[in-house]
Amino acid sequence: MAVCALAALKSEASPRLIPLLMDLLGACAQTLVKDPPRVAELVRVALGKIAEVSASGASLHSAAGVLTPTQRLLKKLAEAAPAVVLPILREEREKCTDQAVDAFLLRLMLDFCPAGDPLEPEFLQLCANFLARDTKEGRESRAIGMALAMRGESALAPIAAAFPEATTGSQKYFLHLLDDIVRYRKVSPAGHELAAGALLR
Repeated sequence: MAVCALAALKSEASPRLIPLLMDLLGACAQTLVKDPPRVAELVRVALGKIAEVSASGASLHSAAGVLTPTQRLLKKLAEAAPAVVLPILREEREKCTDQAVDAFLLRLMLDFCPAGDPLEPEFLQLCANFLARDTKEGRESRAIGMALAMRGESALAPIAAAFPEATTGSQKYFLHLLDDIVRYRKVSPAGHELAAGALLR
């Protein structure tokens, strides 16, 4: 069943079928993760659908019709076998050339990484670096920014490190994020000092 659903997804499937196919594949997650090459193929196909929507300039509603089921699918795969899925996401991101796909992958990588995990600092820095070079300041940036803010004090050092080389617009957004983290998250005196150092630059 999963093989047939993947084959249908790889074809020129109707936009109405894409969420159904992805949900069907998500229901097969426990079986799929036993075959890592198949999971890698599925991830590439799913990300390709996001790239297609991004390139078409589709409306937010149309984009959600692909983004949301893809997120559900990858979440189920990651829950079934995080050790299989996370390296695949990292590898795909390294090859990524589409900003929307890049942002999507960064959010997922951070979502699938528990607070305090050894990979957390790396993923937080990748997110901060994405924001630093972003010039569009669109919904992808806002989503990444929200993900960073949710990490609280852990996000302060990555933001401070990315701040000096950031675009002017990104620096303004970083200041907003720093203010939100300091105001609404539990932050140590060292964290306050770190945030203040960035604010005073």
